[in-house]
Amino acid sequence: MFKKSLLLVLLMAVVSNAAVKELIPNLTSADLDVQTQARLDLLAACSKASAPDAEPGARETICLEMCQVLAGDHPVVSVIQPVLNNLERIGGEESVSTLVNLLNHRDEHIRDDARRALAVNPSPSAGQALGARLKMRKARSAKETAGLIVALGERDQEGASNLIAAYVGAKDQEVFMAAVKTLGRLNEDAGVKALYAARAGEKGFRLTQLDAALLSMNRGDVAARLQATSNDPQVRAAALMSLIRAGETQRANGAMASGVPAQQLALIEAALQGKDPTVLNAVAASIGTLSPNLQVQALGALAFGGNSAYASVVAPLLKLSLIHI
Repeated sequence: MFKKSLLLVLLMAVVSNAAVKELIPNLTSADLDVQTQARLDLLAACSKASAPDAEPGARETICLEMCQVLAGDHPVVSVIQPVLNNLERIGGEESVSTLVNLLNHRDEHIRDDARRALAVNPSPSAGQALGARLKMRKARSAKETAGLIVALGERDQEGASNLIAAYVGAKDQEVFMAAVKTLGRLNEDAGVKALYAARAGEKGFRLTQLDAALLSMNRGDVAARLQATSNDPQVRAAALMSLIRAGETQRANGAMASGVPAQQLALIEAALQGKDPTVLNAVAASIGTLSPNLQVQALGALAFGGNSAYASVVAPLLKLSLIHI
């Protein structure tokens, strides 16, 4: 048993040290078992080279070997995809130029794999390359444009909002959604400006997505503007909740006195979630003026507020409900 284990360790060491190009014949083998084993061998070699205790330069060496393979004209499915997927896992600065070249590959799946590899590559030059690619006004599919936008968002690429802002008005829905969600994620001033500018010309689903992106930023200035100017009661209510969570509890009394059910419900929900005394007091003070449905919601918020003083507010409502039974 010991000899068998030792042999396995030695075999794995040999595989891990093998050049990537030596695995190509097996990767292209007609025998599926041989091909599968070659993929596992490549995975093992990359894992060993990128391990914390790997020899200095081991990761860079195997990545450069994979880049050499990717520069050749090899079968897409059997060679390029498994090699590229491993480069996505462990690639760094040394891999960026190869990945950028693959963005022009004839196969759309390889182009997309290269984009995803650049999205997770830790080198700053990978982000710069993605930005430069998006900036290029070349003919490409909407899917590729959306992919580049999403990749910049995944990297949290600082300053990318300036590039992406131009696509908020895209007619293609996939590009539009990628731009809107990415601007919300990046949370930069340029993105706020672009999203607000786009609101003026949109309605329905697209307007809803713009508002959702703005609210996702969790910025008090943005929420206050939406709360004050939006024509959608639900958007104004969501903005109010955001402001209350941000500590602007002075808005509580005004919201309860507004008589707008969406505003009142938003405040009740904020009271339930945050249990802020000021917000709970505003709910308690106005509970008698609420509709029956909202009263039920308010009672739940007060019950979970943890303050026995609210019992004096709840008791009259309970007596009133017993009279009507």
